[in-house]
Amino acid sequence: MRKKSTAGDSPPSSFERTTIFFTDEQDMAFLKDDAIFSDTFNSRRKAVDELAKRYKQRAIPVIREIIDACSTLKGQEDNDVFIRYCQMFIEELLESSKTASRRNNNSNSKSTD
Repeated sequence: MRKKSTAGDSPPSSFERTTIFFTDEQDMAFLKDDAIFSDTFNSRRKAVDELAKRYKQRAIPVIREIIDACSTLKGQEDNDVFIRYCQMFIEELLESSKTASRRNNNSNSKSTD
C-alpha cells in the first residue's frame, strides 16, 4: 500500500526564491574579478562601470587594483585600451569629488553670510 501524500510533502520541483545579500566588500571583490578575468572587453568595462556607479569614490582603490592586475596579465582582449579606460574612470571620479567638494564649500559659505 502506498503512503498518501499530505500538504507538507511538496515535490522537490517546487522552487522557492532565495535572495542573497553581499556586503559592499564582497560585491566589490566580485566586480573586480569580473573586470580582471572576463573574456570580453565589454564585460570587463561593464564591471568597472558598475563599480564606479555603485561605490563612487570608494571604487578608486579597487580600480587601481584592477589596473595593477591587468598590467601583469597576458592574453586579455585589448588590455592596453582597458587599462587606459580604467585610468580615465579614476580621473573622472576624482574630478567629480573635487566638483562636489567645491559645491559643498560654496553652499556652506553662502549659508553663513
